[in-house]
Amino acid sequence: MIKTLWIALLTMLFTTASWGASTYTYSITANPYTSVGGTPAYYTVGLNASGSFTMASQLAPSLSSVEVRASVTAFSFDDGMGNLITQANATSKSFVVTTDLNGNITAFDVSVSATGTPNESIRFYTGDGGGVQVSYGSKSATRTGNPGSFSMTTAVTPDVATTSVPTLSQWALITLAGLMLAGVALHNRRQRRLF
Repeated sequence: MIKTLWIALLTMLFTTASWGASTYTYSITANPYTSVGGTPAYYTVGLNASGSFTMASQLAPSLSSVEVRASVTAFSFDDGMGNLITQANATSKSFVVTTDLNGNITAFDVSVSATGTPNESIRFYTGDGGGVQVSYGSKSATRTGNPGSFSMTTAVTPDVATTSVPTLSQWALITLAGLMLAGVALHNRRQRRLF
């Protein structure tokens, strides 16, 4: 019984635990619009859309046009005029990505829309030459060609419990482990004397 307790304590001592969860945020700042539509004009050439989406785990390597919206935990996209489409107001969303051997996005077709007054939509895509399309009611803006690229940032967020967990320093842990091993050796030596 004592031996099992010591083994359990040693295992806990030398096991590294994660006290938070990692989130992976993929951000895009699109290149400027090349044409605008609607009368009177709402958007202007030179504005650009931007946005990001967050996942609990990094995108897998070597994906080829895979829809990953089920893994997206949050997103926010701006058409350049301050009109946001987020997870809270979106009525449709699609996150189709292709990744390289390291899980970096190399091609994408990301679109989000919100039905309301007015209807809004934002799309970034690399297929068919690439581009950006946004609309706000009857107003629209597009970019033909290179839409921009996604970059990834990783952040460690604390777990739900926000209380800090006290830990010992590295040398204190080594000393404690040594004392525990000495205690086990002493216990085994006393057991042998009894028999």
